[in-house]
Amino acid sequence: MSGVQISLRGTEHPDSVTICHPLPEHLKHYENLRQEGIDCDKKIKIGDVIMNVHKALLIERIPHFKVLFDGIWAESSTEIIVIPPAHPDSSFLSQTPKPSSRPTTRSEKESQSGVALRELMSKVATVDPELAPVLTRSLQGAKAPATMRVYKGSMKQLRVFARKKGIDPSCPSSLLIFALRRIHEGRSLSSLKILHSAYSHFCDPLPPFFANLLSSLFDCTRRSHPVTHHPKVPASHIHTIVRFASLHPTDFYIVRCALGAALAYGALLRVSELISLRWSDLSWSEGLLRVSIRKAKNDQFSEGRETFISIGEESETLSLFDSYRSRVPLSVWVFPSLSHPLSHITSDSFRKDLYSLCSRVGISRFTPHQLRGGGAMESIRRGASADQVQRRGRWRSIAGLAPYLSDTVETQGGSLPLP
Repeated sequence: MSGVQISLRGTEHPDSVTICHPLPEHLKHYENLRQEGIDCDKKIKIGDVIMNVHKALLIERIPHFKVLFDGIWAESSTEIIVIPPAHPDSSFLSQTPKPSSRPTTRSEKESQSGVALRELMSKVATVDPELAPVLTRSLQGAKAPATMRVYKGSMKQLRVFARKKGIDPSCPSSLLIFALRRIHEGRSLSSLKILHSAYSHFCDPLPPFFANLLSSLFDCTRRSHPVTHHPKVPASHIHTIVRFASLHPTDFYIVRCALGAALAYGALLRVSELISLRWSDLSWSEGLLRVSIRKAKNDQFSEGRETFISIGEESETLSLFDSYRSRVPLSVWVFPSLSHPLSHITSDSFRKDLYSLCSRVGISRFTPHQLRGGGAMESIRRGASADQVQRRGRWRSIAGLAPYLSDTVETQGGSLPLP
């Protein structure tokens, strides 16, 4: 292969760049794999030359690539890593662009800021490798963990799509094409906006032309696919479920699911908050159950919140708790996994149990998240204000609460009489 090559044998060649040598014994098998073109998962492009490489080897041997593939950079999701040819007087990590008399556009400034940040990361990794993960974690910590998981999931879908189509997932046009595919499939507007935000987070912000075009697509999607909300779970469904579980106190799955549904409904819990409850988070006294939420979805600093449910001494729910405590495996979790009591159940497991319970009880199936909306509506019906429900349910704003409320006399503060 002509041009610039990367030598992994520890031998200098006039036309090669030795990146790190000698190669440790446990990594030498990568050289044979690379020569045979087996299991290469990245490509490096320098000028017109493209080389097949192994991501694991680059991470192990070169601090720059360890930082680059950490997950917050565009290169972590692209197949081809483009490295500018080395300048005669400096490395590609410290090149200074030649001044231009042409004004710099906004997109160019944003791109340059991304390059500058990557150069900073490389500099930190070179000077003190221990500090590179600190900077990476700090940048990642700027977003809530749940948000980062959603972003990574969206980018993974984009990469899979781009790989099938043979395009670069880091290119703005690839994002636009993928968004068109999602629109054609009838995907929700919220999922498209998440995709846009994820791309802007992991890659460079979109140039104005693509950003405006994507905004127009979103507006069109909003008009073509009106937002619909799931019906709210009525209080009668909760009463029916709890009563059914009371008639089957020895059926662990029924009792566990019924208690979970009642808690989610009464405390307006997200499913992630529900399954993460510990026994130390619950405190009952004089007909009032205090529920401590250690970390809500929008509680990035884990400040914690509390909410309260009225449970009388003669209530069926309290009896279910007593029955449940005598059968649940010893665990810190209120809803532990039977196979692994040291872990709590998953949201998917609770959802499946809830669907099964609805079928056995004979009521229409609903999702765990509909319990939260049902509890919000019941709170309004019982006289709580929107502000009080917002605080009870830990919504960040009234606008965030609005989709959970239906148009009723109570949510509109009564009706206006006519003469």
